Amino acid sequence: MAGATGRRTTYVIHGLKVLIPDVFVAPDELDGVEHPDGLGLLASGVSLVVETVSPGGESRKRDLVRKHRAYATAGIPGSTGVSGGRS
Repeated sequence: MAGATGRRTTYVIHGLKVLIPDVFVAPDELDGVEHPDGLGLLASGVSLVVETVSPGGESRKRDLVRKHRAYATAGIPGSTGVSGGRS
């Protein structure tokens, strides 16, 4: 399952922390991966997250350092940032 399809935002839950990746990969079958209260998906069921890197120094730091660290702490095995580059 790929997240953030434009139809709705899916939250990734780790303890009391809520993460909102731009794109994520999780199993098609969500039994055992959904948060018990229906708040989103458990981080333990997400195998990859992708963040769109925003321009600007502080935004890049947030997207590439802080979010990457939060995903690693949550136990998500893969995370990456994607930048559109310059035209």
